Parts: sequence; C-alpha cells; structure tokens
Amino acid sequence: MFLDHEIRGDGLDRDALCLTFDDGPGPATPGIAEYLATEGISATFFVLGRNARGRGPELRRLRALGHLVGNHGHDHRHLPDLLAAGGDPALDVARGHAAIADALGEAPTLFRPPHGAWRGASEAGSAVARRLNECEALRGYLGPIGWDVDGADWRAWREGHPANRCAARYAEEIAGGRRGIVLLHDGSEDPSLGPANRTEELLRLLVPFLRRGGYRFVPLADLPAVRAAGDGRP
Repeated sequence: MFLDHEIRGDGLDRDALCLTFDDGPGPATPGIAEYLATEGISATFFVLGRNARGRGPELRRLRALGHLVGNHGHDHRHLPDLLAAGGDPALDVARGHAAIADALGEAPTLFRPPHGAWRGASEAGSAVARRLNECEALRGYLGPIGWDVDGADWRAWREGHPANRCAARYAEEIAGGRRGIVLLHDGSEDPSLGPANRTEELLRLLVPFLRRGGYRFVPLADLPAVRAAGDGRP
C-alpha cells in the first residue's frame, strides 16, 4: 500500500541505521555493494527503471550479496508536479516496476519517490498515493520510503568536494538523531555525473567511524512498518 506519509526510521532502536541508495545502478554501484557485503551490511538500492535496462547481472548481484532492490520510478519525475500538470504518476512508477522486474527477475515491492516528493504543498494526504493505489500493476507495494539523514553526497560529487568532507557532514547529521534511514546515491539522474561518484570512498571512511561510535547497521526490514507488511527481507 502507498501511504499518505513517508515511512521514516523513528521506529528503529537507538544507534540503528539503515543505508539506502538512490538513482542507480551506475558505475559506482558494484563497488559499493561489494564493500558493504564484506562489512556484513544489507542495504537497499532504489533503482531508476531507465538505468535498470540491460543491467540485469548487476541487479542480480545486488540480491546475491544480500541487498534489497526497490523502485525509484522510471524517469526520476517529481510525481506531485506531474499529477498537477495532468500527467499520471502511476505510468512512470509502473514503467519503473516493469523495467526493474525484467532485469532483476523478481518484482520489487518497496518504493521511494524521486526527490522525496509525495504531496503538494497544501495537501494533508497524498493524491499521488491515491492514484498509485488504484494501479493494478502496483499491488503489493509499500511506500513511500523516506529518510532521516541526507548529507547530500550527490552535491558533493557534483561540486568536486573530497570524500572526507562529505563523510564528516554525514557523521554530524547522524549524531543529531542517533538512528534512522540514511540517504546516499550510487547513481545519478544525470549520467554524466556517474564517473564523479565517490560514495564508495565515503563509505569506507564513514562505516568504520560510525561503528567505533557504537552504531550498527540494520536492513530496512527492521523498520516496524516494513516488517509488518512482510516486505524487505533478502
């Protein structure tokens, strides 16, 4: 079911973190996935349908390593704006679903909207959620999966900032809440930015630092809402 409000990590135990990645797969995805697996970390990769085409081996490798693969739509559309302009957000999300399922060999069931955009400024509920719940092709989904920590790694790579500076920003954000869903990027809606991605380097700094600080990494399935829905386990 698509809910009116984002699922966040406030239900996690203290010092528990879920790592999530958006906009892939991209050039950085394999290295990120392999590194996390060596560290015993199960992450969730929210994949763009247009990036999934022809990338079946990479997506299946993610699953073999114990990671989850979710749907991030097909073309990284701002869904409330699309709906307000007379478009159908269900078409983009269903296209993403079909592309990912075809490449992966199994259907994703977790959804994160591009830009985290889910409601119009004046909406108490979500017209996007209502429309997606009407779409037969999207039955069995849970979303939207939001986040609690965003250190804007994508902006750091676009602006050429070093990985240690970005890692410090994430560490500061995480310390403010001591738990939550962490947003990172293994790809980009702009393919030209793929070679600039340094998220693996960031993780190699951040993961050991956080573990020394008493944090632990848990799969998205540890979120009560995900566990209750029966989704999210490799």
